[in-house]
Amino acid sequence: MTIKTAPKQYWEDSKWANRNFTEIVRQCPDMYVAIYKKKVVASGKTIAEVEEQAYEKTSVEELPIMFAEKKIYVY
Repeated sequence: MTIKTAPKQYWEDSKWANRNFTEIVRQCPDMYVAIYKKKVVASGKTIAEVEEQAYEKTSVEELPIMFAEKKIYVY
């Protein structure tokens, strides 16, 4: 059995997104965003929409996607 690990770029982008979360929220409030090479490459209201846009722009299948939550939501 082979265990698949995310590429180094994925982890670098994930760390960058966490460090720059405030700015991402300002640019894309309450939206899902995909990060690639330390940039927001796609944003939208659904994960599926963001995954599709990001793949069209980068041809990369696995990118960090996060929700840029501006408001506090109670689930």
